[in-house]
Amino acid sequence: MIKIKNFTQSKLILPVVIVAVFIIVFLFVFIPRITEQNLIDASIRHAKVDVQKILLTREYYTKSIVGDIKNFAPQIEFSYDHFGINGKIPFPTTTVHDLSQIFTQNDEIGMIFRFYSDYPFKNRADRVLDDFQKEALYFVEQNDYGIYYKRDVIDNKEVLRVAVADFMTDQACVDCHNSSNLKAWDQTLVWKLGDKRGVIEIIMPLDEELAANKEMRNKILIFIAVSLGLLITYYSYMIIKREKELLDINHILEERVSSEVENSLKKERLLIQQNKTSTMGEMMSAIVHQWKQPLNVISIANSSLQLDLMMNNINKENLERQTDNIEQQIEHMNNTMNDFRSFFKPSQKAEYDIKKVVDDVFHLIGAVYKSNGINLISDIQDDCKTSGYPNELTQVFINILNNARDVIIESKPYICNIVIEAKKVENKIVIKIKDFAGGIPEEIIEKIFEPYFTTKPDDKGTGIGLDMSKVIIEKVGGKIYALNENHTIDGKIFKGATFVIELNTIS
Repeated sequence: MIKIKNFTQSKLILPVVIVAVFIIVFLFVFIPRITEQNLIDASIRHAKVDVQKILLTREYYTKSIVGDIKNFAPQIEFSYDHFGINGKIPFPTTTVHDLSQIFTQNDEIGMIFRFYSDYPFKNRADRVLDDFQKEALYFVEQNDYGIYYKRDVIDNKEVLRVAVADFMTDQACVDCHNSSNLKAWDQTLVWKLGDKRGVIEIIMPLDEELAANKEMRNKILIFIAVSLGLLITYYSYMIIKREKELLDINHILEERVSSEVENSLKKERLLIQQNKTSTMGEMMSAIVHQWKQPLNVISIANSSLQLDLMMNNINKENLERQTDNIEQQIEHMNNTMNDFRSFFKPSQKAEYDIKKVVDDVFHLIGAVYKSNGINLISDIQDDCKTSGYPNELTQVFINILNNARDVIIESKPYICNIVIEAKKVENKIVIKIKDFAGGIPEEIIEKIFEPYFTTKPDDKGTGIGLDMSKVIIEKVGGKIYALNENHTIDGKIFKGATFVIELNTIS
């Protein structure tokens, strides 16, 4: 059973953790900016509404109160200095200034309204504008309906300052400004409806809003971080659990595959050995056949020597001739045994020449085929070299040749030849083993390389020869297949089977 010791062993969890950390960092960096910007945007919207309220208040005061007083109480004077003075009331703008002071003194409201202009009255001519006020005047001069705002610190408190243009919207205001003896600007300047008089600024405290926003933001971030942490923990647990299950399954499958491969290799080795054992009978017949002539020669030489001995007619020359003859035949028999032993000896992978393998095969079994009236013919191109197991290729050749021999013996064709051709085609060596015995029935030609497939009786065929030939060839990266071909010889057409083997050349 395979176990995952910790989450770092999982290739899936690490990317998830990295992404989660990136998300948390992103949220901690950008959520404060976003929430603060949202607060500023909301404050600006509130400021616009409050400015509109002030303007409506001033408009109401101008139309309703100022108009009535001029019509019904003309003795009452409008003045910026009106507190505690009988017969004086404030100008409309002075009223707004007074309301601003009232709002400022109220802690629950805390807003400050300011009016300033490049054209102040005499009572405010000595006012010094700060940087924001100068910037606001310049901004509204360039932008009729724009909003200029900036965060600032006043009396150690963070505030938002919002400025908009103040327009002449009432004819009474225009007349008052043009006729006032308090004006400190150029006397030639004449105001008219729609002119920009100056700036209305509203100063809004941000301390409490920022603190509340920060508290809410921190709670949201903590909630998100905890949620992501729990999600990552759960996801990591599920991944580890799933990976453990998959690794266990994979381990079981690997064991099964390994077992099946081992069983397959055992079966393959067993089949190869069975095929060699089956071939051994053929080889023994070949050896017996090849030994017949040497044994006959030895027997004749021995009889000749015995006769000379009986006749007391032994001479040195005849004795040497007969013993040399016997030695030659014994050497021939010994070579045959060596060839036989070499065939059954497991070969090492090596580079070898196809021509030598074919010659060795013909030397091993050629005499037996000749005794059956079958001619073995080779047509091998020079330098047909490959890499593999030469003894196993010998076994493949013998399997195919024996099948062809059996068909020839059974069908007795007009041409009793078996031809082995080999030539280089690009980076392949193409070997063809041909006979002229009628070919393979089309209904079985696709099945002949299947395990245990045979058309022979049980006592004559096992069905493993061609199957093992296919295994041997494919083991070295080659191909083997069969087809039927027509051959024209002396104007006559002869059909036969052709086995094609394709092997890789040496690079």
